[in-house]
Amino acid sequence: MASIKLKFRAHTDNTKEGVLYFQVTQDRLVRQVTTDYRIYECEWDKRRGGIVRSIPFPEVRNGTLRMIRNHVLREQRKLEQIVMLLEDSGRPYTAEDIIRRYKESASDRISVFEILRHQSERMRKLGRIRTSETYRQTLNSFMKFCNGVDMFFDTLDADIVEQYESYMRANNLSRNTTSFYMRILRCV
Repeated sequence: MASIKLKFRAHTDNTKEGVLYFQVTQDRLVRQVTTDYRIYECEWDKRRGGIVRSIPFPEVRNGTLRMIRNHVLREQRKLEQIVMLLEDSGRPYTAEDIIRRYKESASDRISVFEILRHQSERMRKLGRIRTSETYRQTLNSFMKFCNGVDMFFDTLDADIVEQYESYMRANNLSRNTTSFYMRILRCV
């Protein structure tokens, strides 16, 4: 049976973020799947192989780290499900087969950022300039909340939406503005 492990590759400059990746091992053949998620070296627990709370920037990073941790767990579960399906088939498979299926499943999905951009552009083409601008403002706000880490709609759950709402309130946005952004996000 294949093994899936989350790993961290530190940046050569330890003041910059390193990359998280999955190590897929099948029949002693090791392959890597790089993620879009970046963390600092001090946020990685080498012993346990997981993300820890941020020490240098706790007020800013802990929400982001929680979101990254949730995304990474979902992606790891997806890889494990692919392994289970391949195991259940009874046919031999390689680490490349796992990675190929994983990438195929990811290419079929549309991200939150993409759909917000698309809707903004669509409204602009329809002559609804103000609506287009509000979609763009919501996109910018949500991107700032996510620190530029895009997500798919199947990973956007109630916890993340609540964190986003708390983030806006913590940044002193009025209730009206917060409600406005939340309404657009729900609409999309």
